Amino acid sequence: MERMEWIELLLSDKKQPDYVWQTIAEFLANLAMTEDNPAQIHKETVLPDRLLCEAAYPLWDKFLTVAPRTSARLIQSCQDNCAVLILDALSVREMSVNVKEAEKRGISIKSDVTFSDVPSDTNTFAQAIGATARGSLKDNGKSSSFKLFGGDCYTDVVGIPFADVAIPPQPKLVIWHSYLDDVIHQGRSGSEVYAMAKKEFSGDGFWSMIDKLRQGRKVIITSDHGYGVAEQFSSEIKDSNAVGILKSQFKAQRYAKIAPPQEMFMPPFFVCNGEYCIVTGQRKWKAPGGFPKVCHGGLSLLEVASPWIELNAK
Repeated sequence: MERMEWIELLLSDKKQPDYVWQTIAEFLANLAMTEDNPAQIHKETVLPDRLLCEAAYPLWDKFLTVAPRTSARLIQSCQDNCAVLILDALSVREMSVNVKEAEKRGISIKSDVTFSDVPSDTNTFAQAIGATARGSLKDNGKSSSFKLFGGDCYTDVVGIPFADVAIPPQPKLVIWHSYLDDVIHQGRSGSEVYAMAKKEFSGDGFWSMIDKLRQGRKVIITSDHGYGVAEQFSSEIKDSNAVGILKSQFKAQRYAKIAPPQEMFMPPFFVCNGEYCIVTGQRKWKAPGGFPKVCHGGLSLLEVASPWIELNAK
């Protein structure tokens, strides 16, 4: 969208927040499918992210309650003969690779974009679908509170090469693969993360796993959250009190389990959700040990957006 279109969408008092966030999801889905350069995808989000953390900052508060959630859609969508593949930290940058490879292999596919829970991290998403943590789903270790398929399914968490993943015969599956999140936490640059992901998701190893998942099952591919390339973020916060809070309370993370700081900043640089304060926008700051090159947990569009991809059963 052009500058004036973003201003009209985000600053108009005539548009309801749920409409705004659904429109943003549609924009990101279209962007992902028409632009395969991750640097350009990031560039297209700079203006809306800036507006959302400045003049349109109340929309982040509304995001907490009205944005179309990945977790909620999974709870509603999981039915018989379905496999859910959660690719940890898969972002909209990698969406076109998955979609185009599926089409190349003759697989019927539908795709759009949904949003993470808040903070945009693994544990928050796991708890939203009824797991105590990601690891609790390993080897079918889910508890009675698990919400996907009403708990009537087989769950597992894996981190091995895609080609080596064993797919059990049960008709209802939830497989959570840690691949992309593992790469991010190795401290790689954004371009390295994308290059590695593109290679993996276009490779035969990944699609052999998908082929096994599709045996008699529809497959849903999504993620718990996306990621931001902090190398491209701005160090724009100049207020010394705000910088001090970020350094001491948030350290090198985009969210923190802290009481809201008493200082009032306008516009605010974080949103509160439960026990957490979450930083908004494409912002970074000088932190002990340095700020990570790639991050998640905060509230910027590419951190909170997840692909939603549906593949037909084989």
